[in-house]
Amino acid sequence: MCDRLGGTDARKEQGPAMTNSSSKGVRLLALVAVAFTGCGRRGESVVVGPPACVAGAHAACVCADGTSGSQRCAPESRSYEACACEPPPEDPAVVALRGLAALRDRACACRDEGCNQEVERDFRDLADRYRNLVFDDDQREQVSTLASEMTVCLMNVVTGNLAASDDEIASTTVETCDAYVASIAALVRCDNVDDEERAKLRAGRDRLLGGLGDLSAARETERAQASDACLMALNAVRTGARGMGCAVE
Repeated sequence: MCDRLGGTDARKEQGPAMTNSSSKGVRLLALVAVAFTGCGRRGESVVVGPPACVAGAHAACVCADGTSGSQRCAPESRSYEACACEPPPEDPAVVALRGLAALRDRACACRDEGCNQEVERDFRDLADRYRNLVFDDDQREQVSTLASEMTVCLMNVVTGNLAASDDEIASTTVETCDAYVASIAALVRCDNVDDEERAKLRAGRDRLLGGLGDLSAARETERAQASDACLMALNAVRTGARGMGCAVE
């Protein structure tokens, strides 16, 4: 087979004449060797087909959502790697709502007029940035709610109707809820927590305590439910604190 493909006469290289059985054995071994090494001369390798692409080169491809992506030719030049697709851009309305929620949380953490003025300035910047944005009905309702909550918090600073500071919150009379409140107070003092995150932590705490209401006269079933809710919140705070490198009891 190889002498036909390679143009050589294997019989000329056999040397002295052999018996029929010996010749058959040699030819069989030669065929087996060819099967495993391919046809070639003096160790030359055989290239099976041309490369499919140039290693490292990029080509356009189509992502699952119909958008365009890019794929790179694998190092062995035999195939392209998987199509690399960029995530779709985030909805600007969602980004705007997230920014407004952060401002609401900051406003509710304010304790002086200077903080109020910073929030009002950043709110004007946010409103100017998204002045041409169109919201759907549900998003408009969210905007209205967040803006109302922010306004109330800013007015509380003006009127002096401020919530108690982190260390002045009265006992809830439920042990796990008091532990949750204490964990928030400890976490907001951690240097690794920025002002925006502190505002979120305080706002989350106030919403939870406001939802639980006065537990001192609550029924045992209600106190048990409150305890379960506070325990979940406490565990979440402890997990977050570890991730930020903060010590919380």
